[in-house]
Amino acid sequence: MPGTTTTVIIEGSNSQFDMHIWCMNPTTNFGNSTHVNGTATFVLLSEFGYPGSAMKDLMGGIASLGYKACVIDRPGYGWSQPGRNPQKPTAVVNQINQVLVANSISSKVIFVGWGDGGLYAQLYIQKYPSVVYGMALLNTYPNQGILEAFALNKTSALTNLKQLTASTSDVVYFDKGSEESKSSSLQAARVFSPLQFVHSYNKVWDSYIIPETTNLLRYLTNTNNYYQARYFEYNRSGLGLYKALLNYVTAETNSILQMRSWPLRWPSFPSSSADSQKSYSYSPSQNQNPLDNSYGLLQRRIAQLGGSDDSLDDIVVKPFVTTQPSSVDYTPATNTNTDYLLKVRDSSSSDQQDLGSSPLSLPPVPLLLMVDGMSISGDCNLKNIANPQSCQQMQAIAWFKYRQQIEYYMTLSSRTFFVICSGSVKEDNQPCNEYFVLTRPNWLASQIVTYFFS
Repeated sequence: MPGTTTTVIIEGSNSQFDMHIWCMNPTTNFGNSTHVNGTATFVLLSEFGYPGSAMKDLMGGIASLGYKACVIDRPGYGWSQPGRNPQKPTAVVNQINQVLVANSISSKVIFVGWGDGGLYAQLYIQKYPSVVYGMALLNTYPNQGILEAFALNKTSALTNLKQLTASTSDVVYFDKGSEESKSSSLQAARVFSPLQFVHSYNKVWDSYIIPETTNLLRYLTNTNNYYQARYFEYNRSGLGLYKALLNYVTAETNSILQMRSWPLRWPSFPSSSADSQKSYSYSPSQNQNPLDNSYGLLQRRIAQLGGSDDSLDDIVVKPFVTTQPSSVDYTPATNTNTDYLLKVRDSSSSDQQDLGSSPLSLPPVPLLLMVDGMSISGDCNLKNIANPQSCQQMQAIAWFKYRQQIEYYMTLSSRTFFVICSGSVKEDNQPCNEYFVLTRPNWLASQIVTYFFS
């Protein structure tokens, strides 16, 4: 077992179990000397269903650039013991903090959250703001199920969202049928996994990843603990993380998102982070609509915004029409090194964007948002989708995902940079897709380190 384990206490009980942390120290050679940068530590948190150790290559890439980096296996994943199942997200974040403190990683932490790992990172900064120096969110959304429901104009989503925001119970169904189906599937996997009837669903592991990492992932995901962890982390409704973040939403952030007719809520970063002892406040231009601007090479909307407003208390939703979608200009920039990036300007620049009639005070926590171009592309040919209805639905979901990142961009921090990963790089020689964290770790490490320390 690489790395080490730390004994943690489950919040609100006397129960203990071991959690795994694996760190790599800086190894970059500059001339005849080794560069060691002790100013910050990168902590990597993985997507749902992935052991933290799946991000080992990204960890190694960051370490090779002169910065300490660590991965942590959440309860039941990788080499971490299951603990007591299920556990609330706040308890898991508390355990992550115990691991960091025990390993003397308690200041100037930069979280790199992939998918749901980004939600744990956002929950962490709410609970322990003085520890966090910055954050990178890679393909992170508040809740994919909710996003897709609104993108496809499921009217029941309004009622379910009202139940979610008003309920105090731990289990709230947003789309009961879909969630129970997924829960049943995960339950079947955990029941039959001891009999070796179940194998990992992540077929991408068969290609584009270095063999050593592929073999490690197969080893870590062919265990009963792995399937137990997936089932209990999903927690029957899959809303645990998003619901935990709702508890930190402020009136200011809520009003801004309401003004922008966005149905989901989340808290902005707190102002007392490690590099943010003062709060910035800005009043952006009032005659500028960010949805009509060009972001890098992303020239047009993926789907049209339209329909009548549906009101849900303080939540106003403008449903997305899927019958007449437009397309996206997906032509990557010309680059002799084939390292393509579509970049959105830094939110701290003078060319601010319209947040409505009221200024939003945001802390200057360095934040890098990155999504893969495939997930927000409306090109049905690129995704091999021939059926017109399926194409329209895909385009609506893709647009909603893109719009979600824009809302993050303008409500989490005043020092946000948004990058759309596109094209191919030498590491994987394929378009940047949802697996880019696994397939191009060295390229990604360079982008992350450059943003925070260039």
